[in-house]
Amino acid sequence: MTTSYVVNSGPCAHKTCVEAELVQDIIKLRITSTCPHIQKYAEKLKEISIKDISKPMSDNPAYSLARDLTVNCAVPCAVLYACWAEAGLISKNLLKQHPTVTIEYKE
Repeated sequence: MTTSYVVNSGPCAHKTCVEAELVQDIIKLRITSTCPHIQKYAEKLKEISIKDISKPMSDNPAYSLARDLTVNCAVPCAVLYACWAEAGLISKNLLKQHPTVTIEYKE
């Protein structure tokens, strides 16, 4: 079964789709985006091991391969959300109850 997330990046107006599929102990990733920087990121991050998805940010391939992205890009976080859900580390029932993670500007 595949886990999917969509990232609608307000400030840059780009849309990214992340699909993760568990195949044995590897999570295969399909990342499509209107952002050229994410397209390059997707070329580098085609798969990630279950062992790697729990690593800290400094050692995690989803973040270490994101060096060329802006610091406020939410896509690496969405990649890991999809991976964790696909690996069964986040309850999909819980995700159905709370399907979004938001960062909201307050004046």
